Formats: sequence, structure tokens, C-alpha cells
Amino acid sequence: MAKPTNPRWRQAFDAVEKPLRERAEAIAGTEEFSRALMLLFGAVTTARRSARGASTYLLHLANLPAHADLRRLARQVGTLENKVEHLAAEVDRVARLLERGGSEQEKRRAK
Repeated sequence: MAKPTNPRWRQAFDAVEKPLRERAEAIAGTEEFSRALMLLFGAVTTARRSARGASTYLLHLANLPAHADLRRLARQVGTLENKVEHLAAEVDRVARLLERGGSEQEKRRAK
């Protein structure tokens, strides 16, 4: 049984891809490439920090909240929601206790 051959487009792709892949692997494995990549990541991080700082400054100049301000407010709102839920549950517990006509000791503890 004859082995099926790849279509022409695949043969063309393989002819181009193999030497390119081998060259890219050889370059990516070098120490110079690692250094260049680390420098690039460092530059990108510095640019992001600078942009964030500038945008925060400009937003605050316009008396608008920055991203960090909104995150902090979201955390505070979440904390307040948890406290309100806890207080609502406690009020429900005391109301049920009073409706049942619990003992005097339980009523005093509920206060």
C-alpha cells in the first residue's frame, strides 16, 4: 500500500517552516536573546508604571478617581456589605427570639 503524500500547500509550508524554526530555536536558546528579552520586559514594566502614574496624576488633577482608588472603594463596599448582612442576620435572630417569647435570660443576651 502506497503512503499518501502531503498536499502541495503542506509541502511548501514544511519547506519554509523547518529552516525558520531551526533558526528561531537557535536564536532563542542564546544568552543574548535572554538578556534582550529581560531588557524588553523591564522597559515595558517601566513604561506601564510611568503611564499609570501619569494617568493617576491627571485624573486626580481633574478630581476624578484613579484605578487604585476604585479598587480600594470596591474593597470597602464589600466589607460594608458583609457587615450589613451580619447585622441583618442578628436583627432577624433577635426578632425571632422576641416573637417566640424567649426566656428573660435569652432576651437579655440578645440585647
